[in-house]
Amino acid sequence: MVWTGVACFVYFVYNPLVATVLGGFFTLSFIVGFALRRRAKHSVRCSVYGALGGVLDKSMAGF
Repeated sequence: MVWTGVACFVYFVYNPLVATVLGGFFTLSFIVGFALRRRAKHSVRCSVYGALGGVLDKSMAGF
């Protein structure tokens, strides 16, 4: 929910391109985290939850 709010704020205040880049960084981080967990032989479900949690954990550290 926090990232959706940030993306909407950035979309309206700055530019749709900035919101797209922000979403791209989030997606890229998720894909890398998912791939690393799958390589470590985690299940698909565990990889999805772990990648999402890892991205949110690292991104919220600045707040």
